Amino acid sequence: MFQVSDDKVDDELQEKIASLAAELEKMNPNMKAIDRLESTEARLKTTEKEFEDSRRAAKRAKDDFEDVKEKRSELFNNAFSHISEQIGQVYKDLTRSATFPLGGQA
Repeated sequence: MFQVSDDKVDDELQEKIASLAAELEKMNPNMKAIDRLESTEARLKTTEKEFEDSRRAAKRAKDDFEDVKEKRSELFNNAFSHISEQIGQVYKDLTRSATFPLGGQA
């Protein structure tokens, strides 16, 4: 009679042990999650550095472009001013004739 009771208690204890082992397994931290987090953080830092480098390069390119644009505008305006100052005299020289000894006006 004690044998049946002992088997029953033994089975109940085995079930309880299995249940507690499963519960403990659930409580253990997932070490792969920590590894994935570290990997993701490393990729984030790399991406942030690449973004900052790209942002600086874009700013340098924009500044260089603005410098070239300003220089071109300045050169054009200097050339335009010089030409507009000289064009009147050149036109008078080209249109000088017996009828218009001083040249024409446009």
